[in-house]
Amino acid sequence: MKWAGILTGWLVVLLTMTDCAGARPPTLPNTAWATAPIVPIVVMGAAIQPSLIKLRDDVPVRLVFRNMSGTPDSFILGDFYPTLDISQDTRQPRSVIKLDPGESREFDVVPRQIGHYALITTLSIVGRADWAGTQQGVIDVLPRVP
Repeated sequence: MKWAGILTGWLVVLLTMTDCAGARPPTLPNTAWATAPIVPIVVMGAAIQPSLIKLRDDVPVRLVFRNMSGTPDSFILGDFYPTLDISQDTRQPRSVIKLDPGESREFDVVPRQIGHYALITTLSIVGRADWAGTQQGVIDVLPRVP
C-alpha cells in the first residue's frame, strides 16, 4: 500500500509538469493586463501593418485590430486562434474579426504555442457578397526569453 501512495503522488506530479491533462495555466489576474504590451494591427488600403508581428510564447499581450481602410474588412486568425488564452475581461474574439471602416477592437491574449501563423484580411465590397481581395501578414510566436 505504501508504494501505491508514492506512485500516485509521482503520477500527479508528472501530469502537472507535462500538462498531460490538457489544462492550460490560468490567465493573468485582471490587474496584470495593464502592463501587457500593446500590439496594433492595422489594415490600411492594400496592406497589413506591421506585416510581421513577433510575439513571445506565454507572454500576455493586448492585440488591437484597426480597420483604417474605407471599406468593411475582416481579420482571419486561422490556425493562430486555437493557440490563444483570452482574458475574461475582453470580449471573446472569434477566428474572424469583422470591422467596419474606422472601427477597432482590442483583445488581451496569451499565445500558448510557438509557431508561424498567417494573418489574413479580406476586403469586402459594400453591397456585394464576394471579396475584393486579400492581404496577408505573419504572426511569429517565439520562445519566451528566460
